[in-house]
Amino acid sequence: MARISDYSQLMRTGQWYKNLILLVPFFLIDGAREGWPIVAAIFGFCCISSVTYIINDWLDRKKDRLHPTKKERPLAAGRISGAQAEFVAGILLLITVCIGWQLGAFYLWVTGIYFLSTNLYSFGLKRIPFVDISLIAGNFMLRMLGGMIALPLFFDMKPFVLVALLMFIFLSHKRRSDMKLMGKSKAVAHKAVLKYYRRPVVYSLRGIAYLGILWMLWGMGLVWWDIAALLSILLKTSHEFVNDAKIVMKPHHLMMQPHWILTVVVALAVLLLV
Repeated sequence: MARISDYSQLMRTGQWYKNLILLVPFFLIDGAREGWPIVAAIFGFCCISSVTYIINDWLDRKKDRLHPTKKERPLAAGRISGAQAEFVAGILLLITVCIGWQLGAFYLWVTGIYFLSTNLYSFGLKRIPFVDISLIAGNFMLRMLGGMIALPLFFDMKPFVLVALLMFIFLSHKRRSDMKLMGKSKAVAHKAVLKYYRRPVVYSLRGIAYLGILWMLWGMGLVWWDIAALLSILLKTSHEFVNDAKIVMKPHHLMMQPHWILTVVVALAVLLLV
């Protein structure tokens, strides 16, 4: 019999923190949601993202059994049936629609496009190199749009592009972490697209993303010491990902790394006090 923890793992509630990215527009862009609407918007994205996770895990359940950590997911391990997962997904989808009905047409469009693009990824586009990580990066931009009342102006899109570039760096680490954790042959059997993410390729992707981030931060009017502080966090995070592939699978575990915490504290002090 499935336990509550199994349903929590099915919905990946541990990944809900990612939807806090909806708060970014509140701090940087005019026209962002405030008060209870932003709380509702975040919860709606938690629900719809859980639906997409459930669909993806059902489609990948056989291949996930080859992965050292994904094999413990409830659908892959058989602790939750397809019918049970379908019922949970239906309830979550209904909650999202009800929230969208209250927040308006723009939110419904954003969550609808997010749902469509994520499922296009699950049903096949994840097998196309570079399209796979581009879709995931784009989905984080859609999450941010969920924190807006309406589509932002062109000149307000810099934070959205910045988030996409950060995701390219993270996803390049994630692709390499799968290779490290499983070994090349087993990793490719689990996810064929991984064979395209060789070291020269991911290093090139990261290099382009870093240059893009530098350009975006400078264009946002930050002075050089602020840019250096932010880059120090990014470079330290990349260093942790390279040293421990398991952290890439659960990036919130960075908060347990003393040296990473120290880097963040010093960088924030520079940003706030200098």
